[in-house]
Amino acid sequence: MAPKQSLSEVICKIKADPGVVNEKAILKILDQINKYGENEKTTAYLLGILFNYIADAEVLSSDKKLLLISTIKEKNLTMFYYHKSQPNFEIYVSISWVFVIVGIIILTFGILKFIAGYFSVGILRNYLLPTFDNGFYGIILGSIMFFAGIIRLNYETKKTRFIKSLTTLLMKDI
Repeated sequence: MAPKQSLSEVICKIKADPGVVNEKAILKILDQINKYGENEKTTAYLLGILFNYIADAEVLSSDKKLLLISTIKEKNLTMFYYHKSQPNFEIYVSISWVFVIVGIIILTFGILKFIAGYFSVGILRNYLLPTFDNGFYGIILGSIMFFAGIIRLNYETKKTRFIKSLTTLLMKDI
């Protein structure tokens, strides 16, 4: 028996299938499923929407179709593939907003400290190391948190739109 493959590997093999290579819309959806499917359950659910409601599974060659079905059965994901169970879509928009807001606050205080000319030099009590602070640590930390939050928020927004677009198609057929 062949070793278990992840659904991500199966998607890569499906994209190389001669019947799928010419279908640009299917390739785009497969890329997005591979990108936004955070675990096997979510990926199986989204693949089920694709091959049961959007694209005909007959596009796949018989060996790729067998590979997909056997991988889903080996991983006990048939409930998700046939939409008898829905995975928990983890969306971390609130954490992204926390990073953006806290990053703005830290960045603001770092800039204010730098502009005010508040400058401190000292020695740490425990390790007897010299310390230096003039607001740059706040500027750097605030910038990192702000931009990380913006990037994650952008990713989560695109993921939410993609999942809603596919599940809307599923709800129309039910």
